[in-house]
Amino acid sequence: MYIASRYVSKVFITSPGIGFNQTNTKPPKTTTPVTFPDSVMSTSAGFSHKVVYVEAGQLVSVYVMVRNEHTSDDFQPLPISDDANDFWLHHTNLENGLFIIAALEDNTRIEVQLKTSAGAVPVGGRSYSIGQKVSFELGKLQTLGAT
Repeated sequence: MYIASRYVSKVFITSPGIGFNQTNTKPPKTTTPVTFPDSVMSTSAGFSHKVVYVEAGQLVSVYVMVRNEHTSDDFQPLPISDDANDFWLHHTNLENGLFIIAALEDNTRIEVQLKTSAGAVPVGGRSYSIGQKVSFELGKLQTLGAT
């Protein structure tokens, strides 16, 4: 992962699922690399805390490059807030596909309506089909993956 900023910025990075925490002050007009172990990748559906959260004191850009030869290059950082100070990202190496939902705060209630033609989708120990709504609650920086 790379973090870039035009300004001096204090940046906090955490991945609770692997016990990773880092706080740095980024110099202005620089790009700083951050390396994570392979254990940050989700390899199965279900609940986990394998998410990377970045919080910054100034506007920053977060870029991800996957270099491991057996991954699917599907890291994708998404802004949480309109001012783009908060990001989350998640990675999976499952061949049959996996969608991941991550929560920023405790007691985050999620409802998803499935629009897939792939048949039944296992979510949280139950199986759902196209058109059905799935509701669940996540804790802070918790993820739910479904294949």
